[in-house]
Amino acid sequence: MRSEARRRGDVDDCLIAAVLWASMALGSLSASASEPIPESNAGTDAPIDFATALAALDAGESRLAADLLGALRDRSDGLERRYYTALVLAAGGRSSEVRAEMEAIASDSSEDSLPDWLWSDLVRRLAGHRLAERQAEAERQLEAVLARHYEARGGVEHLRSLSDMVVHGTVRSENGRLRFRLIRKRPRFYRLDFEGADGGRSIEAVDGQVAWRLRPPYRPEDGTFLDGDERRKWLDDSHFNDVLLRYRETGERLYLAGSETVAGHETDRIEVDSPSGKRITVFLDRETGLEVRRLVWGEPGEPPITITVEQGNFDGRALPARQIVESPNGVLEYIFAGYNFDPTLDPAAFDLESVRRVEAARLAAAAAEETEVTGAGGAGEAAEAADTGATHRTSTTGR
Repeated sequence: MRSEARRRGDVDDCLIAAVLWASMALGSLSASASEPIPESNAGTDAPIDFATALAALDAGESRLAADLLGALRDRSDGLERRYYTALVLAAGGRSSEVRAEMEAIASDSSEDSLPDWLWSDLVRRLAGHRLAERQAEAERQLEAVLARHYEARGGVEHLRSLSDMVVHGTVRSENGRLRFRLIRKRPRFYRLDFEGADGGRSIEAVDGQVAWRLRPPYRPEDGTFLDGDERRKWLDDSHFNDVLLRYRETGERLYLAGSETVAGHETDRIEVDSPSGKRITVFLDRETGLEVRRLVWGEPGEPPITITVEQGNFDGRALPARQIVESPNGVLEYIFAGYNFDPTLDPAAFDLESVRRVEAARLAAAAAEETEVTGAGGAGEAAEAADTGATHRTSTTGR
């Protein structure tokens, strides 16, 4: 028989969150632990569905669990009744009463006290129930934080109604400045263009399934289909909905990891674990619900890519106006000039062969226009020289 002091320790273990599961290792169960938990048919011949009651308790169905366990308690006496009473109180969320009942059981040294194996079972079940309660509360807190975020971005219905999007602006690095254009289409069409001063475009895209890259001069042999880590990275980015909105459909796990001050904002920190192993940390402003910073983790031991966001107002919508992207490769500053959520985008805009033809034709037209301008300029200079010569001759003749 376990000592009263040891059992009192068990009571604390099963009611303190930090050691919820530690209570499952309080000691080896006696050989009788393999015996079935006692059931009683007192006052009735009807079977007692103990398994259903425990399944309801484990699943967090508190009302059903309390009803079933209450029926078992009412049909029992002695040690069985005490066992069921503690579980009924747990199902009802009456923690202080659970503690009192557990302490009473721990203090009982009579022959009616619970044997060690049944005591351990009770502690284990109460610990599991307390963990389920805390997990449910954590889920409610996370949903409240996400609801504030969705509302700040226009609401869930609005976000899910969007189908096409174009964003444009400039990006600066230590090597200079480029114009960029990001176009996206549901479900997984994604294209990012960077354009230099000479008009040449570097393009990376996902056509729904295949990721590719294209560089000037857009000859038939130009263009690279991405694979490996690069392909996975672009496919991850191609989701139209952000991970904070789509996580239930795509299998990511989100959990709230406390609060933190980031760039002068009090934020809620959300950790994201994806089935692919990719890890993301998102910081949402506690007042506005808008994103302040995002960390995208790479290989173990490598520092994350840090994306710090400054929000702006675009036609009454709160959207990123500036992003600072810090990575081992350097720092990029994105300035967002405008958003268009109403375009009608052709899927061909994401197809490598189609884009290559369009870009090659665009470069050829630009080159022809430059030649024409240059030619016109040369002809003008020749005409001006001829006029000057004629004027000179006339003047000479007149004298």
